[in-house]
Amino acid sequence: MPRRLKERFPLKVKSLILYQGKSLLTRGVEATLGIPDLVPPVAIVGPPDIREEVAPFGDRARWLLEGETLMDNVMRGAEYLGWKHSFLLVSPDLPLATSDDFARFLASVPPEAEMCVPVIRKEDFVAAFPNCPNRFNRTREGDVTMGSIFYASGLALRKNIPLARDACRARKYPWRLAYMLGLSIIVKYLLGTVSIAELERRASRLLDCAARGILLPLPRLAYDIDNELNLRYLEGTQGAGKSRE
Repeated sequence: MPRRLKERFPLKVKSLILYQGKSLLTRGVEATLGIPDLVPPVAIVGPPDIREEVAPFGDRARWLLEGETLMDNVMRGAEYLGWKHSFLLVSPDLPLATSDDFARFLASVPPEAEMCVPVIRKEDFVAAFPNCPNRFNRTREGDVTMGSIFYASGLALRKNIPLARDACRARKYPWRLAYMLGLSIIVKYLLGTVSIAELERRASRLLDCAARGILLPLPRLAYDIDNELNLRYLEGTQGAGKSRE
């Protein structure tokens, strides 16, 4: 957890931070369970600190002990639920995302897609959260950011666990990521001329599955609590009624 958040909250786990009387984790679980046609339980992978927070959901949610890495956690959740299913992976620090946001994303996933992420335009995010700190990436379609949820079929997810582990290890070494993505993509990314379609094609080849990035006007999917600034902005704007989303 970021240092300033640790100083403010005597917690080991960021998802236990309270916002308007509920933890970020509880908000995320409630939003997920509210998705129409979702078949419980949801798997919540994390340290023992969150077990009591999950308990009130009864048999609709199952706590699983975290592994050493993010991909260990993904595997534990998928193995518990069964690889034959498709999954919605949700970040535990989305304070404003709703069941409707999740449902609209899932409804937008093309039938052929095996992996899919929501892509949010800068103008949609800024319209909902004026002056909010966030990072955007330049593309041919404009400045965008990714939402903090992810759809994947069990088959596509399972066969890409080794590649995902490599990507996680390479994230601190740009030259390794560049090698994985390809020089032409990296150059276009740096110039801000890469298109979402080009990224989809490269990801599909790399992952050996149909990968898609869907432009959606759902800015709440991109509002996560990365640091204290995000939380302070949210507390201020929600209290003053300034958020436009």
